[in-house]
Amino acid sequence: MLIALISTDYPPLRTSAAVQLRDLAQQFAALGHRPVVIIPSAMSDKPWTVELLGGVQVLRVAAPPTRAPSFVRRALAEMWLPFAMYRNIRKSPFQRAKWDIVAWYSPPIFFGPLIWKLRRHSGARTYLILRDIFPEWAVDLGLVRKGPVYLAFKAIVAFQYAVSEVIGVQTPSNLAYLSKWASPNRRIEVLHNWLAVTPDVGCNITVANTTLAGRKNIRLHRQYGRRPGHGHLHRVDPEPARSRRYRVFVRGQGIGIRAAGGGKSLA
Repeated sequence: MLIALISTDYPPLRTSAAVQLRDLAQQFAALGHRPVVIIPSAMSDKPWTVELLGGVQVLRVAAPPTRAPSFVRRALAEMWLPFAMYRNIRKSPFQRAKWDIVAWYSPPIFFGPLIWKLRRHSGARTYLILRDIFPEWAVDLGLVRKGPVYLAFKAIVAFQYAVSEVIGVQTPSNLAYLSKWASPNRRIEVLHNWLAVTPDVGCNITVANTTLAGRKNIRLHRQYGRRPGHGHLHRVDPEPARSRRYRVFVRGQGIGIRAAGGGKSLA
C-alpha cells in the first residue's frame, strides 16, 4: 500500500512526534508497504525536496515556519500550513499519487483541508493520530477564553474529525470526550504511544555530578509550550545546571526533581 504520513515533525528533529512517525514509517516499510512522510519545511529556494531516510521516502514541502514566538503568530502560520503544503505537493513527484491510506499526527489541528484534498483526489482511507484535545487544554491553562477564538478553534477541530475515518486517541479517558464523533463510518479507538526498540546510547545528564546525587529523583519531561505547575518548580531553589538542556531543582533532603526538554516556561 502507498501510505502518506503527515506531520510537522520528523528527524533530524527529536520531538516525540518525530520519533514516533519515524518508527511508524520504518515499520510500514518493513511490512512491505511504501510509506511516504510529508512534512513542511521552511525552504525559500525550492518548493519541495525528496530524500531517503532509513529506507523511507521523506517529502519536504515549502511552508511558513510554525514555531513562532507568540501564540497568535503560530496560529496564523498553522492555519495557512495545509494550503501551502498542498500547493507544493502538487508541484512534487507525488502530485498524482493515489494514496491508499493518509494518516496524520495532531497537533497541529489544522491539517483538515489538506487531508480532505488528498482523500478527494485519491479516495484514500484516513486515520487521525490524535495526541492533544485542543482547544480544551488551552482553556484549562488560561491561554484561550471561551469566546470567538475558542469557537473558531472548535470549528477547525471539528473539520479535522469530520475527514477522519478512524481517530486514534492517546488514552481510554479520551474515548468519552470523542464519543459523539463515533458513527458507522467513523471509529474511535485507543492508539497508545509507541517506540521502536533501540540500543542504549547513554545520556548526557550525569545525576551523580549534581546535587541530586543520592536522592530519590523524579524526572519531569517538558514539551514545547506551557504546562501547569512549572511556575511552582521555578520558585523551589533553582540551581544552574551544567547543560542548557536541563535544570536541577532540590526541595527538602530526600527528593529531587529533574526537568528536561524544550519547554519554554523555564527557559
